[in-house]
Amino acid sequence: METMSQNLEGFQEAKYKLALHLQNRKKIKEMYKMKGVQMLDKPELVSKK
Repeated sequence: METMSQNLEGFQEAKYKLALHLQNRKKIKEMYKMKGVQMLDKPELVSKK
């Protein structure tokens, strides 16, 4: 049972880090857009809905 909760914690942390990473990418893209540079999305990083 102990390992289960540890796995869940690691999973939550990974999700949090991914969200932060995507937010940072968004900010960087906005910055580039203002400078007139377009940053292409890597298809494997964009979540498929």
